[in-house]
Amino acid sequence: GSNVQPRFAGLLFAVVIGPMMLFGCAYYPYTSLTVLGPLRMVFLVNPLVFMSEAMRMAVTPNVPHMRAPMLFGGMAAHLFLFGWMGSRSFEKRTIL
Repeated sequence: GSNVQPRFAGLLFAVVIGPMMLFGCAYYPYTSLTVLGPLRMVFLVNPLVFMSEAMRMAVTPNVPHMRAPMLFGGMAAHLFLFGWMGSRSFEKRTIL
């Protein structure tokens, strides 16, 4: 989001944030995607899947959810990826 100019903020929400929320497993558990077969692995690119599943695991433990090692591993991987990308972007913008 910090790489987008403020005048394109509405476009960012319409094109990026909206679909991320829709395909972020906020409205359904990840385990219900078994009907998609191997295509459900594409959903793991979305960091909101891991956030939604972590919230679901904490709030409703008796609802099926992603296994804990996969959940925490995905959260750690996305944290590392976005931390690295953010620090790299910050360095490019501030240190010439």
